[in-house]
Amino acid sequence: MMIGHIADVHLGARLRGFEELELDVEEAFESAVKSMVEEGVDAIVVSGDLFDKPKPSNRALRAAVRVLRWAARDRGVPVLLVLGDHDYPQRGDHSPVHLVADAVGDGVYVTPERFPRGFTASEVVKASTVSVKGIHFTLLPFVRSSPERRASIVAGLLEACSRLSKSLGRPRVLVAHLGLRGYTFEEDASADPSQLPPYEYAALGHIHKRIIERIPLPGGATTLAYPSSLVPLKADEAREHLRGSRRGPILVDLSGDEVVIHELEFEQPRIQAYLEARVADSSRLVEEALRALQSAGWNGRGGKRPVLHLALELEPSSKLSPREAVALLERRLGVIVRLSKVKRIAKRLGGGSPRPGGDEVEVIRTLLDPHSRYPDASRALASIIAELKVAAAHGDLHEVERLLEEAFSEKFDPVWREATLTLGPRRGGLSRWLGGG
Repeated sequence: MMIGHIADVHLGARLRGFEELELDVEEAFESAVKSMVEEGVDAIVVSGDLFDKPKPSNRALRAAVRVLRWAARDRGVPVLLVLGDHDYPQRGDHSPVHLVADAVGDGVYVTPERFPRGFTASEVVKASTVSVKGIHFTLLPFVRSSPERRASIVAGLLEACSRLSKSLGRPRVLVAHLGLRGYTFEEDASADPSQLPPYEYAALGHIHKRIIERIPLPGGATTLAYPSSLVPLKADEAREHLRGSRRGPILVDLSGDEVVIHELEFEQPRIQAYLEARVADSSRLVEEALRALQSAGWNGRGGKRPVLHLALELEPSSKLSPREAVALLERRLGVIVRLSKVKRIAKRLGGGSPRPGGDEVEVIRTLLDPHSRYPDASRALASIIAELKVAAAHGDLHEVERLLEEAFSEKFDPVWREATLTLGPRRGGLSRWLGGG
């Protein structure tokens, strides 16, 4: 018995409004599904965030239906899906995942869209458990709530899974979209790994980094895996990929006493490079960008335009604005540039050599959470706000929309509550910073 596992696909994601990233994600999704089918898997699980937004483009919807219909209907490989935080619609609307499941029909399994009011955790888990090709799957979507309430709900669901596991035959697979403590920042974590039920395999999503571990449990042990996103979607993901972090589908062999995982070789649809550059003049910037691209494998001839994720430090003497720097690199090198961070180097008062300016992310973090009640979450939110400023200055409306959605996701609710309490007397500080004043 073998299953294929992917997560965090994010169909419909775009980069600075360019359609290239959307096409790359679609290509990677189709390639991943086909490679798993060709390896002879008995089923495919997608552990949340099939889509980048709850109202994806028609192109993204068509791609999902086409690929999953080919797998489930044409090749007879069932697909099991759970909703991630990006898949959830507005209250009362239908999720795109359920729309796709309805369009494909037989062979696609997804958690019920709604449960009757008053359902217990045990009733939810029982209704979310299906047996496919001799494998028992429990499908748990992302729980939309405040971090504290989400942790309580998830704890109840996982405990119900543990109770149910005693009546299920082997193999058992938990499919869930959630962050686990130790693998993400505290406010994004819904549970501890020790709370997982003693299923043979936990097919997880939500963290865009490859993690595979065997976890000892009171009732046995489980092997958990986050396969990572299929393609790097942000600068930090591109940087991790360049450092050797693997991406793509994984195969999970459930036929023996212990789970065996095979990491498939997966070719990225496009070269992505990362550069941190301190810029004084345009020629130096072009030289450094070219070296970063060549180090990532770009030979400058033909093929798809590579993406360069650029973190800029501007020298006091630099006459280049961030917008001009991006335009220069795109014109001279013919690449797509995503500006991920901008930092200006300030002059020392009274003359002298330049000194680094303050860490603007830390400045924002201190404004949001001056008492450091939520250090990890507040720094993550501060990084998003810093990126938001860059995207707004660059006129990248698509990126602004994406960052706003991420900034106001439930995982940052505690930080925003803290900011509401602390920014009142000096609320102009953050707004002045965002306005550049």
